[in-house]
This record gives sequence, structure tokens and C-alpha cells, in this order.
Amino acid sequence: MPSYLEKYALFPALISEAPLADVRLMIVIPSFDEPDLQKSLEALMHCQSLEEGRVEVITVINHSERAEQAVKERHAEQHQQLREWASEAKHPSMRHHILYCPDLPAKRAGVGIARKIGMDEAVRRFEQLGRPDGVIVCFDADSLCAENYLRDIDAYFRQHPDCPAVSIGYAHPLEGREFSDDIYQAITSYELHLRYFLLAKRWAGFPFAYETIGSAMAVRSWAYQAQGGMNKRKAGEDFYFLNKFTPLDHFGEIRQPLVFPSPRQSHRVPFGTGRAVTEALQSVDEYQTYSLASFRELKGFFDGLPQWYEQPALCLTSANEGTAIRQYLQRIDGPSRMEDIKRHTSSYESFRKRFFRWFDAFHIMKFVHFARDEAHPNAAVQQAAASLLTLVQGRSFESNSERELLEQYRLLSHAPSAAPSEFPEN
Repeated sequence: MPSYLEKYALFPALISEAPLADVRLMIVIPSFDEPDLQKSLEALMHCQSLEEGRVEVITVINHSERAEQAVKERHAEQHQQLREWASEAKHPSMRHHILYCPDLPAKRAGVGIARKIGMDEAVRRFEQLGRPDGVIVCFDADSLCAENYLRDIDAYFRQHPDCPAVSIGYAHPLEGREFSDDIYQAITSYELHLRYFLLAKRWAGFPFAYETIGSAMAVRSWAYQAQGGMNKRKAGEDFYFLNKFTPLDHFGEIRQPLVFPSPRQSHRVPFGTGRAVTEALQSVDEYQTYSLASFRELKGFFDGLPQWYEQPALCLTSANEGTAIRQYLQRIDGPSRMEDIKRHTSSYESFRKRFFRWFDAFHIMKFVHFARDEAHPNAAVQQAAASLLTLVQGRSFESNSERELLEQYRLLSHAPSAAPSEFPEN
């Protein structure tokens, strides 16, 4: 039977040096036209050493065959400069590898393929060591990290040997001198939207609601291989990748903020932080997010699962008549799919488990977009976030500013790390 690398890897080995014998973490950083890449690498250098073992950092400088000539020239120069820097960089438990992947096929070039190149290389190196439980950590070339970043990730995986992957806590900078006040306000709005969306899914009863931030996730080598590795999407690769792991038993969270992504503008991908900040700066309206009414409908649907288990067709009858969720279920032939799930399960518990593997995070995203277009228009993020927090906390937050609301959401998100568990209960 072919190995993962024989079946899925895009390239043969790109690093000639043998892996460190006691390496425990491989940090993978995709980089496209990143002027401050060295700053992110130096942030890793300032991390505390692991209590045991060492770290390798794999940076993938990459561009499409159709990239502007100026970008190609900058990359060639940056590659040489960082190779020299890496040879002189001194850290008691860290080694850097600077990979140069120019002129990738335009059809595939992007952040997904760059992550895949680095992560496949990490798999190859862990396989050389016979260490399938080695941890591959995703980071970004415009992010910074806490001094305890490496230690806390390593400690979490040590304490939870069955954990296949984790989502890692993050926090964007909300003030400072590096960016304008407008950018800090834009990133405040965007992060509030992200945290509102996460809490709304949890409040509705979705058991696999986790952050999916490309610079803040980690996975064991064996789990990466078992799930077919990183995809080659040009945007949203982190969402699709991590959502393969969230339904697995023992998936975990490191909730304290260890990663600090940049709030900068960007036009390089059709969605994501950089694009959201750019659009917020260009708009004169309040920042918008999904209506709380959409999540009320989801909550009603999820709360009715015991009833739908007994009679799946009831999810389309009077209990949901005229609602967006009813229309959406009709569109995706929901009752038939639920009947099929019931035929292949022997109890409500197994039905519920398989149901949420079908009605997953992607379906939730599709539903809230459908509801936005057909029934519940977007709302101002400040209003929606205040209303949800009031429901969850039992006291009014209607007068709070976006910054105050975000601080409250961060308090909820950054509670002590969650231990991996079996399939979560409602």
C-alpha cells in the first residue's frame, strides 16, 4: 500500500540536512512577498526552549510562474539573505530551513500549496525519525507569537497523547504605532465578527465550533497523513483543512492567545483578514455580520434532533414552516439524508454523532449565507455581538463599544485550555 508521501506529496525531499534527532515540533511558514518575514522568524527565536527536544522551522518562499518580475526578484534576494541569517541564527533548540519554490504552476500556486509543501516536508522528516506522533505547527509570515508559544504547544500534545490536532488561541493587536487608528478599528470589528460567529455556533448547539485560523493550528504527523494532508486551495485552506479534524475524538484547543496575526490590509486572497480589513476601510457603513436570527433557527433545528431522529420528515413540517432552515433543508434534501443516517445507526447517540459529521461547519457556513440572502439580512456586528452576549451572559451589553465587546468575547474564548474529549454533548 503506498505511503502518504508516495500518494500525495508534490515534490521529493527539499531539505538535504538530516532532521534533528530529538525534534518534537516542525513549524511551517508559507511566505509570498512578505517584507517582514524575518520579524516573524525572530519572534520564534525569542521563544523559550522546549523542556525536552528541539524545533525545526520550515519557511516556504513561493510564487506563481505569473508573479510580477519585481516579486520574483525580491524573493530571490530574500531567499539568499534569510539563508545567511539562518546559518548565523543561534537558538539552543531551533534550526531554520529556508525553502525557495519559485514559478509554481499558476493554476495551483497560492497559500494552500505553499503550506502543503512545507507540511509534507515536515512529514517526510518525522518519518525519517520514525516519529509519527511529531507535531506540525502552522504559522504565518506576518504573525508574532508569545514567548511560551513553543513550550505550551509541546506541553499540550505531551499531556494529551491521543490528540490528533489543536486550534490555538490568537489575538490581533488593537493599538500601537505600526498601523493607523483606522486599521486598528477595522481589525477590532473583524475579530469581533470572528468571535461572534464562533460563539453563535456554540450557542446554537454545534459541537464542532472551533477557530480555524491558518497561523494558529497544529496537527500530529500521523493525523495529517490519515486525513490526506493539506489541500491546495488559494484561500480558505485553513478552514477546509482543520474542519477535517474537529469531528475526530480528542481534538483539542489551546485557548490562551499564543499567536498575534497582523491586522494589515491585503488583496492577495478573496477573503480572510487582509481582505476584510481593506473592505472595512473602504466602507462608510458599520461592519456587518450574520444575523442572530439565523442562529436562532439553527438552534431550534439542533434542539429538535431527538424529534427528527424519530421522524426525520418532521423537520420540514409546521414546526419549521416558512423558516430559512426549512427552505435550506428542502434544498439539500435534508430529510432523505437524515433517513439514511438513521438507517445506518442503532441509537440516538450514534445518529447525532453521524448527523453532525454530515451537517458540518461547511453546511453551517452555506446555511448562514443562504439565510442572509433569503430571510435574515446581515446586521451591524456591534448590535449582533451585544445581543448574543446578553443571551449568553444574562445581562445587557447593548451600550458597549466594539472594543469593549471584543474584550468580553476574548475573556470567553481565552478561558483555560480545553482538554480533548470524545464527541461533545449539547
